[in-house]
Amino acid sequence: MIADLQIKRTKSSQAATKRCGLYIRVSTEMQTDGNSLSTQKTRLHQYVAQRKWTVGKVFTEAGLSAKNTRRPALQHMLRWARDGKIDVVLVDKVDRISRNLVDLLNLIGDLRIWGVAFVSASQSFDTSTSAGNLMLNVLGSVAQFEREIIGDRVRENMLERARKGLWSGGIVPFGYETNPGTKVLRAEKSEARTVRAIFNEFLKTRSLSSTCHNINSAGRVTRRGKAWSFSSIKRILSSSTYIGTLCYGKRRMRGDHLLQNGKDNWIIVPNAHPAIVSKKDFKKVQAILSKNSSTKPWSCSTLYLLSGLGRCGACGSRIMRYCQMLCMRR
Repeated sequence: MIADLQIKRTKSSQAATKRCGLYIRVSTEMQTDGNSLSTQKTRLHQYVAQRKWTVGKVFTEAGLSAKNTRRPALQHMLRWARDGKIDVVLVDKVDRISRNLVDLLNLIGDLRIWGVAFVSASQSFDTSTSAGNLMLNVLGSVAQFEREIIGDRVRENMLERARKGLWSGGIVPFGYETNPGTKVLRAEKSEARTVRAIFNEFLKTRSLSSTCHNINSAGRVTRRGKAWSFSSIKRILSSSTYIGTLCYGKRRMRGDHLLQNGKDNWIIVPNAHPAIVSKKDFKKVQAILSKNSSTKPWSCSTLYLLSGLGRCGACGSRIMRYCQMLCMRR
C-alpha cells in the first residue's frame, strides 16, 4: 500500500509542476550572519523560480534550535508532506531542518515513504540517488558535529562564569535579581523582605506548615502573586543561595533528559553575591529541618477532605493539611 502511494505521488509530481514546501529557520529571532529569515526566503524563491516549480507554502520557525524535530512549523510541513499537499521539501541548508543525524535520516526516510523529495538549495543533491544519499549523510554528520562543538563551548563558558560567581542564566532565585552590568545576583528589596520573614517565622514556629500558613495570612505572595506552598517554603529554607553561596551544576543533560548531578560535580562559590540571611540563622534552620525530617510523619492513612482541590477561605492557598489544621479552627 505504501509502495502504491509512493508510485502514485511520483507519477503525479512528474506530470505536473512540483509543489514545494519551503522551510526556513533561525535559532535567534534576529539573526544577522547572512542567514536571516528574509535572506533564506529570497534564496529559496529564486531556486524555485529557476526550476519553474511552485511554492505550496512557506513554513517559518524563528528563535528555535535544530537540536530535535519537535518544532511546530516543521511538524506542520511534515503533515502537508504526509497528506500529499507538497512534492518537495526545500531548505537553504541541511542544518535548517536538523543538526542531529539520526533525526535527519528518520525525517528523510518518512519523506521517501510519502514520495516527497528533499532538496537543499545551497548544497545541491537529490535524495533519490545513491550519491545524493551519501552527500546527505556527510552533511548531516558535519551538522551534528558542529552542534556538539557549539554545545561544548557554551557549557564551558557557563562553567567559567559560575566559577567567577556570575549568574549563568535560568530562573533567578526568589529574593534576587541580576545586576545588568556585572551579571552578579543582588537582593531585590521587596522579595528579600519576604525571604527574611520566612526564615524568621520558621525559627519562631519550628514548623513548615505553621510558617506557610502565617506567611500567607500576612499577605506575602510569590513572584507570580500567588500564595506560598509548603514545598516552596521548604525550598527557600534549604537553599544556601540566601547566605551568598552560588551553586551551579546540580543538574545535567543526557540527550533531551534533565538528570540530577552528583554533588562532587557541583561548582560551589561562597560569598558570590550578597547574603539575605545570616549564616548563623541558616545553620539553625538546617538543624531544625533535619530534626523534623527524622521525626515520625503524620500517618498516611489520615484522610483530609478536599486536599489540593479547593481553596482555603482564610489564607487563599489550595487546601492542604496545614489549612485544615490551622485555618479551619478559626
